[in-house]
Amino acid sequence: MKCPCLKIALGIGVLVLAALATHALVNQLQQPDVSVPAPQFVASPENPVGQPQPACQENRQSPRGPVADYYTLSAPHTHGNLTVFLVHGPSTLTEAKFITLSEALAKGLAIVHETRTNTLQVENRSNQELFLQSGDIIKGGTQDRTIPHDILISSNSGRTPVNIFCVEEGRSGPRGAEPATHFSGAKEALPSKDLRMAALHGNNQMEVWNAIRRTQSNLSQNIGAAVNGPASPTSLQLTLESPSVQKSVQAPVDALTGVLGDSNDVIGCAVAINGKVHCIDIYASSELFRAAWPRLLRGAAIASLTERPQQDAPAATGESIERLLTNLDSGNITQRQVSNRILLVQQETAEHVCFDACDQNRGNLVLHRCILVK
Repeated sequence: MKCPCLKIALGIGVLVLAALATHALVNQLQQPDVSVPAPQFVASPENPVGQPQPACQENRQSPRGPVADYYTLSAPHTHGNLTVFLVHGPSTLTEAKFITLSEALAKGLAIVHETRTNTLQVENRSNQELFLQSGDIIKGGTQDRTIPHDILISSNSGRTPVNIFCVEEGRSGPRGAEPATHFSGAKEALPSKDLRMAALHGNNQMEVWNAIRRTQSNLSQNIGAAVNGPASPTSLQLTLESPSVQKSVQAPVDALTGVLGDSNDVIGCAVAINGKVHCIDIYASSELFRAAWPRLLRGAAIASLTERPQQDAPAATGESIERLLTNLDSGNITQRQVSNRILLVQQETAEHVCFDACDQNRGNLVLHRCILVK
């Protein structure tokens, strides 16, 4: 004879399972579809480097918001061992006006306060949103620092905490006549893939310092002159300011500065050195990219100096860039909240790492997409 308690337990179990299944189905129906199709390449007179590629569906768990749904590449621009491809596409951000940290500091519209910790206080005194770009180097304080992630700070914000890495090992007080309580400018940025990978992907202070030492050593060897600043030999900022680097970088910067022309649909660029693609940076609008272009170009030119020219290196091709951009759905996705507004979505494969800075105040719109090739 079967126990009546067992019958009751079985009946309750069936009801519970049915309820759970119904709840899961309702949640699935109510869950918004936040996936974004990978961009499609389209044929155009400006796109002589490849045929249209089918769009790929992003990972269905992707938290990304709006991002350009197609890209085209214009013909490459080359100087020495440096090649730049311009990325054309639609702007997904049209109504916003930003001021960069470099411009805001130069105009007295922002203050970066020293705190002697790994978090600085940034005060936006302008009537525009302040855009801190991943890799910005801020000079001064008790040590030069870099901002590893893209950050947006609202207008007239008051003091806002921002995570940083040190790019000057050892100093802990004023440098000469420079102020120690705040930072004087942000004219430079992490120039190479090696440095950017250490800050963004490694997310480790020791890796950043090691990458700085490699950069200084390579620059010194390839330029044939000392690049370390006498006032602080470990400072990446002073290395980038050194007369030997300034002189060596001028030719590629002068040759490539004007390649944007009057085009109003250039939203990014891809950089190759000795025929190998290093990085791709794409922004939510042409205006935002143009604001970033001088620092991107200068960084690419300095990065090209860290590698000796290879005369027999194969030319960089648009097909390799297209392949990267149309296969962003592969790899594992992770995400980090890097500020009160920016969600950083990271997708990694054996070949590359893609970082999407998503503005949560705009439905996770991808403000800046950075792809670093391993």
